[in-house]
Amino acid sequence: MMENDHKLQITDEFMDWEIRDEGFPLHKHIIAGSMAGIMEHLGMFPVDTVKTHMQASHRVLGFN
Repeated sequence: MMENDHKLQITDEFMDWEIRDEGFPLHKHIIAGSMAGIMEHLGMFPVDTVKTHMQASHRVLGFN
C-alpha cells in the first residue's frame, strides 16, 4: 500500500510545473514570453533566410 502512495506522490510532483506561481503576475509571464519569441525570431530569421535561398537555388551553393 505504501508503494502506491509513493508513486502518486512522484506523479503529483511531476505535474507541479503546470501550476502557475500566483506570486508572479500574469502580465510578467506575457511579457517574458513575448520577449523570448522576439529574440528567437531576431536570431533565427537570418539563418532561415540563408537556408531557404540555398534550398531554392538551382545552383549548388555552399559556405566554401
